[in-house]
Amino acid sequence: MATNSISIYDEEGLRGTKHTFSDTVADVPAGQNSCFSIKVTSGEWLVYSYNDFEGTTVRLPPGIYPDPGHIRSNHVNPANTTWNDMVRSLRPIRQDAVTMYDKDDFRGAEQVVTCDDPDVEMDNCCSLVVRGGWWSLYPYGSYSGGYPPSNMEKTMGPGNYRVPLVAGGETITIGSIKKTEETSPSESLSAEKQAVVAAQDTRECTMSSITIYSEERLRGTKKTYSGNGWLPRDPSWVVDSAGPAWVDSNGVTWEDVVTVDNVQSGDQRQVFGGFQGKARYWKLVITQTYTGWQPYVRELELYASGFAVVEDVPSGENTCHSIKVSSGEWLVYSNNNFEGTSIRLPTGIYPDPGHIRNLHCGCDATWNDQVRSLRPINPDAITLFDKNDFCGSEKVHQTSNPNIEMDNCCSIIVRGGWWKVFPYGDYNGNYEWRHGEFIIGPGNYRLNIYCPGNDRITVGSVQKVPCPY
Repeated sequence: MATNSISIYDEEGLRGTKHTFSDTVADVPAGQNSCFSIKVTSGEWLVYSYNDFEGTTVRLPPGIYPDPGHIRSNHVNPANTTWNDMVRSLRPIRQDAVTMYDKDDFRGAEQVVTCDDPDVEMDNCCSLVVRGGWWSLYPYGSYSGGYPPSNMEKTMGPGNYRVPLVAGGETITIGSIKKTEETSPSESLSAEKQAVVAAQDTRECTMSSITIYSEERLRGTKKTYSGNGWLPRDPSWVVDSAGPAWVDSNGVTWEDVVTVDNVQSGDQRQVFGGFQGKARYWKLVITQTYTGWQPYVRELELYASGFAVVEDVPSGENTCHSIKVSSGEWLVYSNNNFEGTSIRLPTGIYPDPGHIRNLHCGCDATWNDQVRSLRPINPDAITLFDKNDFCGSEKVHQTSNPNIEMDNCCSIIVRGGWWKVFPYGDYNGNYEWRHGEFIIGPGNYRLNIYCPGNDRITVGSVQKVPCPY
């Protein structure tokens, strides 16, 4: 079994005095609990702002958390995000087990079950963590009884569950637990991949796919939304330098979509992304060459993003009581135009509204059993949203972009690498908070949580940078 390891630093940026822990500590000594950055080398950890596993709870998978903003952004309860820059107690999450807690937000005493147990005897379970497989919970011993309203056992897959969101009440009684042999409540989970050939380059592309069901446990009418990260080449998109020249027509206005300043000399294939646009005609303007001579472009190809983005799911298709995400990561919303309660769903199965509600992004955990709009999260990009909780309009950037012009950025999702965010174009300017530099790694960031007092920022440019830690 791999050893769990977490290191706590008393300065930001993984600097200062370091203290490393490999097991549960109910009361971190006073000289070791000051915490301004964290590195989780292995395992998954729960850290608490008070001793005896009380206070604000933060769940930290393996990774680097270089400042209090990164730590706060991993709180387990969006309604309680205070953080006193101290880790007073901590414990690893057991893998391949069900861990039950007698208080909400994974606080208080814990009870761990790693195999079938006909006699659990936990009268007040307020939250639980499931790792490894699917488990059936029963209110009485010997795998008997059922929970309202269906009077059936409660089957739960991998996840972090706060009982009020999953079951409706404040607590549940658990009398016995059994691991199920099924990989899902109804259908087996499958990943779909498609090989896409582009010119002489073959790249593997994962298809994002989500299926919405009108009944619980993946039953009833279903509707699937999916799309490729890249679409196959369409010859009509290829512009060859030997072909006819691009000629502006009178009255045609060209709009800049991206500026690239890191083109390499030579005849190798180079790929640039990070821009969005819909147009029948595109124009490439070359402003400088390495030799000073007229440029020679052999071939230019455009590839379109094929991700399914639905602003208004039709009324006959939006009833949702269970969801299967076959691949990718999705945001679903209770209202159209990406508004209302937002739910972030990684690849997995969500067999009932409780499983869906449990993954809400903000303080609003209400759910109307409808998916009115949805969109995938780009797996290798920084995505900026103009509203909190990853709602509203989005801007997606896969590469550095010197000219964004986003006046109101309220939340950010980062997938793939580290990014530096600037208030002005051309990678200029500093923010008054965060010591002038705003560098974030993979994670989900609500600005009012990352840096309290700043519920929105202006973003002028973003730059992809190496991990600075």
